[in-house]
Amino acid sequence: RTKLMKEIKREETQHDHDKKMAAKKTKKGTKQDKTLSHQSTRIQPSQVGINNTHMRRSIGHTRDVLNRHLAELKLDCFGQGVVSGKGGRISHLTLTMDWNDLPMNEQGRLQWYLGKGQRRLSLAQPLDPEVYQQKPLPIFWAEKQKKKGGSLCFYVGHFQCVRFEKNLHVSYKQDAQALLEFEFQYFDRDLTHKLSKLETLEVE
Repeated sequence: RTKLMKEIKREETQHDHDKKMAAKKTKKGTKQDKTLSHQSTRIQPSQVGINNTHMRRSIGHTRDVLNRHLAELKLDCFGQGVVSGKGGRISHLTLTMDWNDLPMNEQGRLQWYLGKGQRRLSLAQPLDPEVYQQKPLPIFWAEKQKKKGGSLCFYVGHFQCVRFEKNLHVSYKQDAQALLEFEFQYFDRDLTHKLSKLETLEVE
């Protein structure tokens, strides 16, 4: 009987050891899978300047100038973020040359690489065409200038989001969690005219 008890104990010990080794192997595999799932493909936006495209555009103004004339422009405040709006309603988007791709012409798609962060994702969520009905939005293209005052923002047309690819693993200066693509809809000449008059208003 003593011999039988020893044999049973040895089998239990071996069984426990096998379970621990299997758990350790699974944990290691999960860690490797997690690491692989977070690897980012490095990309580099084309960084095409506004003057190197065939896109129509307005006169460029700084955010400070634009924010002094929101009533005339019928737009919400220009901040440092891409999305401008309030109450879940998006007024317009302001994309920067350093992080996004401006198409060479109005037949191409404008791309926005959405940076990491839950707040960024929440603000962009209404642009998902798979979830929400979309409408054309004014998009401004911001480029740095050498003189003081910050980037100049050019209205480049009304665009509509046609693609919202989430769980994106690409990196350029920072990781991007999604890619949004927009197609050109129309160029608002009335808004362009109002923007052209801001220089006169600023002088007065």
